[in-house]
Amino acid sequence: MKFKKGQSGNLKGRPKGLPNKITAEAKEKLYRFVDETFIADLERLYNSLDDRDKVTLGAKMLEFVIPKQKEIKHDFEPIEVNHNETLVYKIPDSFKIPVRSEN
Repeated sequence: MKFKKGQSGNLKGRPKGLPNKITAEAKEKLYRFVDETFIADLERLYNSLDDRDKVTLGAKMLEFVIPKQKEIKHDFEPIEVNHNETLVYKIPDSFKIPVRSEN
């Protein structure tokens, strides 16, 4: 017996967001494998590196922990406000936020 589009024989179905049992089992096996094999050898491998390679590895690993900073450019025009050498920037219209009136 065929079901109509969008319907199935199991009306309750699997709850939304519940991971597939096979996927959960595969992830657990992968975690166990990494923990038992790779992590156990990591310290030994790290200690076998020379100082320069240790720094290179550390820098590469930081990319997974600390997000890269991006340069932010602006096209604000500097305007002198007073004679105390205080400088402010004129904000271009494209950066201004419209203000709603409460009428």
